[in-house]
Amino acid sequence: MDKIEPIIKNSSNNIIELLLEVNKKHYLYLKNKDLNSLESFLDGYSYAQFINKFEIQKMDVYNNFFKWLKAKYCYKGELGFFSILNEVEKDLKPKEKYDTFYSLLNQYLREINYNN
Repeated sequence: MDKIEPIIKNSSNNIIELLLEVNKKHYLYLKNKDLNSLESFLDGYSYAQFINKFEIQKMDVYNNFFKWLKAKYCYKGELGFFSILNEVEKDLKPKEKYDTFYSLLNQYLREINYNN
């Protein structure tokens, strides 16, 4: 039997790679193409890491994206970035918020010259 290789390789920013993979094939990972489904997926991913005692990878790029997003929106609260987008972009439809999230993530990754 062939060895199955994981899509997401162990790296210091595997959460970013996971987010990028989910966006490419959202229909495989998410119930709906919206922030609530993405947030639920990431919650499950984090929980799976915890209960399986996986080494939690360094998440500097991921955490700095949150800080970048707060600065971009001049947001003073401490809610996560999904809450920021739901609050700041409240007039957008759910799919538009999802697309906005990925547009902002890609903008941020370009600014920091991220190479996966």
